[in-house]
Amino acid sequence: MKARARFILLLLWLAGAALVLGMAVEPQLAPVFQDKDHQFTGVAISKKGRMFVNYPRWESPHQLDLTEVSADGRQKPYPNLGWNSWDRGDSGSNRWVCVQAVWVDDRDNLWVVDPASPQMEGVQGDGAKLVEIELTNDQVRAVYNLTDVVGRHSYLNDVRVDTATRTAYLTESQNGGIVVVDLASGQARLVLKGTDFVRADNQRAVMIDGTTLNRNGKPFVGQSDGIALSPDRQWLYFKPLSDVKLCRVRTADLRNPNLGESDLEKRTYDLGNKFSASDGLIFDKQGNLYLSDMENDAIMRVTPGPNAELKVVVHDKEKLIWPDTFSWFPDGSLCVSCSQIQNMAWCHNGKSTRTTPYTIYKLKVTEVAARASLRSLGENHPRNAN
Repeated sequence: MKARARFILLLLWLAGAALVLGMAVEPQLAPVFQDKDHQFTGVAISKKGRMFVNYPRWESPHQLDLTEVSADGRQKPYPNLGWNSWDRGDSGSNRWVCVQAVWVDDRDNLWVVDPASPQMEGVQGDGAKLVEIELTNDQVRAVYNLTDVVGRHSYLNDVRVDTATRTAYLTESQNGGIVVVDLASGQARLVLKGTDFVRADNQRAVMIDGTTLNRNGKPFVGQSDGIALSPDRQWLYFKPLSDVKLCRVRTADLRNPNLGESDLEKRTYDLGNKFSASDGLIFDKQGNLYLSDMENDAIMRVTPGPNAELKVVVHDKEKLIWPDTFSWFPDGSLCVSCSQIQNMAWCHNGKSTRTTPYTIYKLKVTEVAARASLRSLGENHPRNAN
């Protein structure tokens, strides 16, 4: 007991010394949910602290598509078992086929992205959709079918919703593109399709532990994936999964149906190849942008300002195994899911290398006051600078 007490005192002394010397004390990653068997990707936390977790139909075993997780870790199919009961041959218009992402908007409604492409092999029926669920009564409010917009060889990936203008923005990661949905009319458009902004450099290899990551024997390449809406809703940020560049475009330009594709490209900015290969993106209320870093088992943060510095928030090789999706807890803590994609069977000749549970973590992050909007971040580096 005396030895244990001395060890605790030593830890406290070291922590105090670090603060005195101005050393950063790395935030602690606390597990809030684990699944030993089933792979999830997305997590969303409501304003009241409700947790929603989605499971894409990628690898066996697969049980449920979307669940609500209670405080004690129990799960229930969400919004009900019927939505979680798709079978091959069904249209998929009112069933979850392959849920990829979830997001809670600022009015506390849940949005669900279903690319409807099991194993990423093609859209099933009319299943590619965006679904809005009202959390006050757990009822589906609207279904936006996007199959005809993105095509059958597509994979919808992530979403952000501007409740003020009633607009949803989604990434399409199979070919690269941004989907803009007018939620009032239900009209949707696919923009920037196949441009350099939404496509990764196919010469850049994703490196995990010093080794090139492959999928089905070929170098892993992911197109437009992570997406974030600035706090003032004026800018949409997005990036290809396997690339280190970050891009942005004004939301007003995205919402303008009269703006031609070439004009939209001229108004889209490539902010440079100085970021991280990221799956998840999210802003805090102060205007700082958080990015996952799959290659380095870390969470990064871009602090706005003249230098727009990219800094490590937390690094943990044992825990941050492919940090995937971000959300915010009501107390301001950051939530991150770890999907372990680099351990999937399709990356290792048909055999999974996973040894630990899929885990969702909570961490307290130090608030950093934003000195300016991210307007200063690479404003002079549009890809069309000529």
